[in-house]
Amino acid sequence: MTNKTTGLGTQQLILIAGIGVLAWWLFSPIATLLYTLFLAMLVAYVLDPILDWGEAKKIPRTVTICGILLALAVFGLGFAFWIIPPLIEHIHEAVVQLTSLSEKKLPQWITWLEATTGITVENAGTLAKAQISKYGPIALQKVGQWSAIQAGTTLGALSNVVYLISFPLFVFYLARDFDRIVHWLSRLIPVRHRDGVSQSALAADSVIGEWLRGQAQVAGILALFYSVTLLLAGIPLGFPIGILAGLLSVIPYLGGAIGLGLALLMALLTLDGGLSALYVLGIFGVANVLEGYILTPKIVGEKVGLPPLAVLVALLIGGEWFGIFGVLIAVPVAGVIKVFGSELLAVYRQSKAFTAEAEDVVEEVSNA
Repeated sequence: MTNKTTGLGTQQLILIAGIGVLAWWLFSPIATLLYTLFLAMLVAYVLDPILDWGEAKKIPRTVTICGILLALAVFGLGFAFWIIPPLIEHIHEAVVQLTSLSEKKLPQWITWLEATTGITVENAGTLAKAQISKYGPIALQKVGQWSAIQAGTTLGALSNVVYLISFPLFVFYLARDFDRIVHWLSRLIPVRHRDGVSQSALAADSVIGEWLRGQAQVAGILALFYSVTLLLAGIPLGFPIGILAGLLSVIPYLGGAIGLGLALLMALLTLDGGLSALYVLGIFGVANVLEGYILTPKIVGEKVGLPPLAVLVALLIGGEWFGIFGVLIAVPVAGVIKVFGSELLAVYRQSKAFTAEAEDVVEEVSNA
């Protein structure tokens, strides 16, 4: 009997391992597609309460989804027109100023350079031609190798563009059929476990909802912090850049990267670019610490029901395993694991393996 049990356990382990390897082999090439579908499903999940409200008001789901996507597109375009034209104007003014400055200072710089190095402009041209003749073929070979690498990268970038274009379509169809998908999945659960799984799913749904509300609060606080501090630092377009960085902070690193890049660019275009750039680096450094060690663990963690230490550990594990995508889903996944883990722990504590007395265990071992 022991051998049979051991053999069955080994077969199960081999089967599970084989399924895992097969799943990895099948799904690894389409990891980007799976990430895109997951994010689209997450957006559909967020939109579902709004769509249900619309249905209660006799508004078809398709009409509501189209209205929401159209509103988001208008908001995005409006925000782009708020930032991009002034940004182009500032860059143009900076180029004009640099051109004027270089025209005035260029003769002085050339005179100083010739006096310092002892090399005239004519001699510098001759030396440059000689160096080009010597290293030109090598440079062309390197450029060819780099171009070959970039060709493959470009294909990957084009693939990402296709996924970006497809994302709204995924959101549309998943949101429209969200209730049908949930109903279909619920019918796959064995009947005897359906009530228990449904209760756990409702608890998990509550956890994810709290996580979304917590993320919205963190994004709002960061948007306020960025916009006010950049405005006080005198950064041109600091207010809209701060709002954009805060709103995009729901996607790990994206909001900070875009906001920091735009703010640094605007800082460097000012007359005291160096000092303004230091202000920008200080603002985003403080915001990064504030978000990672105070806001997310405190606000999001409390709403999900996780202590700050558990949130930090979940974020680190998610980042190590799945990168930015892992950081994005680490906290809600940890909250869901806590819900189902509590259910399994309750079942275990009610089981005979946990409640049996020591004498019963000794007797069972003797009988075996």
